[in-house]
Amino acid sequence: MITDAGSATGHTWDEGTVNINATCDTPGSITYTCTVCRETYVEEIPATGHSYEAVVTAPTCTEGGYTTYTCTECGDSYTADETEATGHSYTESYEWSPDFSSCTVTLTCDTCSELVEYVSTTDDEVTITEVDGLFTVTLIHDGMTYSTSVQTYTVTWVDGDGNEIQVDSRLLEGTTVSYSGSTPTKASDNTSSYTFAGWDNAVEPVSGNTTYTATFTASAHNYVATFSWADNLKSASVTLTCSDCDHTVTIDSSDVTIKAVNNLGLVTRTATAEFNGVTYTDSVTTGTSLLVISADYTAVNLAIARANGLDASNYSNFDTVTAAINSVQWGLNVLNQATVNAYAEAINTAISNLSLATEMPIAPYEETVEIQEPVEDTNTESEPDDEPENLEVDDPNPIQTRPPA
Repeated sequence: MITDAGSATGHTWDEGTVNINATCDTPGSITYTCTVCRETYVEEIPATGHSYEAVVTAPTCTEGGYTTYTCTECGDSYTADETEATGHSYTESYEWSPDFSSCTVTLTCDTCSELVEYVSTTDDEVTITEVDGLFTVTLIHDGMTYSTSVQTYTVTWVDGDGNEIQVDSRLLEGTTVSYSGSTPTKASDNTSSYTFAGWDNAVEPVSGNTTYTATFTASAHNYVATFSWADNLKSASVTLTCSDCDHTVTIDSSDVTIKAVNNLGLVTRTATAEFNGVTYTDSVTTGTSLLVISADYTAVNLAIARANGLDASNYSNFDTVTAAINSVQWGLNVLNQATVNAYAEAINTAISNLSLATEMPIAPYEETVEIQEPVEDTNTESEPDDEPENLEVDDPNPIQTRPPA
């Protein structure tokens, strides 16, 4: 109860009656009444004002953050304190094709797990470059660059002639390699043939660019010589053929020497060639040996015929003629022509030295000597008209002929 001061008793106001409750943003009113005289008055109740509670919404990779303020009394709300989106925070992964010609790049957001995938063969955002086996893939995404590099190596296999027979490229360090081609070879040379014996170094996992060169065991050729003579026998070429591997070498006739030797009518030509310190020879013999050519007994036969035409009984010493005839050795070869000629001369001399007998014999001398026909040479092979300049003749006996007496 309120009591008014002064002589008057004053109003005694009650606790008031609220007409309109005040809200957060609208004032209210209250009416007070005097309990004595019932007089009243109205008094404004101030607005209570909002009582906000804040709720923060954090930013995400793609949306900004903010704070929401809500009045606990009336539910009025508003947002404020906005922040920018955080953006994605990607972790990249790379998947190369086996030959490193293409690559798939995957971006995974660490915050929201969003996946973004790019393939170099279809997406322009991805490029691949290569320098000396170093492959680099580069991705540009939302202004950010993602890149990685892979170093690869090459292993080259080389045969005995320096030819690359297998190339293994774009290999990662530690890759196990092996040669998978046909057996390496090395061409035979004129000295040896070659058999694969292995690689110059032990084959190991890849650690860098490497070349393996085949090694070989050499086997000396075992040559057999075949001589090819010219028709005139003045020159010859030689073919050497290895009996083990059929490798051949041809020696031109200009490198083959020919030496001819005439031995009693037989001409032996010897071809000589030298290769790798080995001498190869071949001989060809032509002509007819004087040993098989009969001497000419014509003069002897004429002398005997002359003696047979005489009557031995008319001469006192006809026995000398008979002895000369009987001394003839028939069948001698041409090398003994001088001896045969001497037989004829001895017979003719004995005839020339005959002496007439003082008494005529009772019966005529009947002894006759058969004429020996000369043996014909049936060997018709003739010597070449043109002998090599270096023809050597082993001092054959010259043939002496004597006309019949």
